Amino acid sequence: MAKQCPRCTRSMEEGFIVDVDDYGVKETAKWHEGKPNRVWWGMKTDKSATREVSTWRCTGCGLLESYAV
Repeated sequence: MAKQCPRCTRSMEEGFIVDVDDYGVKETAKWHEGKPNRVWWGMKTDKSATREVSTWRCTGCGLLESYAV
């Protein structure tokens, strides 16, 4: 799917943002519904209520657009 940048109208390319957990494990960023539930060791999350994040970068101006898919 070809995308066009909403800012400068150049082409956009699909990619992803790397997220690293407390143990150094790399994975793709995830979207979570609602407000963060902070606890003393970090943040409590319901892994069944997450969505992968797809990110597009403009080849001209560098604008990033992210979508929860």
